[in-house]
Amino acid sequence: MFNPDDRGNNHHKNCDGYKTEKFPYLFYYEDAVDAWVPVPAEIAMIISTTSLDAEEKISIEFKRVDLTDEEYAAMPED
Repeated sequence: MFNPDDRGNNHHKNCDGYKTEKFPYLFYYEDAVDAWVPVPAEIAMIISTTSLDAEEKISIEFKRVDLTDEEYAAMPED
């Protein structure tokens, strides 16, 4: 799962702004779990050429969700 500390923060961890400022996170809809899941750093984690037949098309839905670092860190891993 994406670590919010990897992208850097605009506030020191003890600052009030750190806990209340929201940052954009990218999610995609995962049919297998029927839920929105954070997008991994590499798209190959979502889809690869071995999982598609020649000329096959698929659609992946993405959406932006604004969360505080605390909200993102509190999300369940699975």
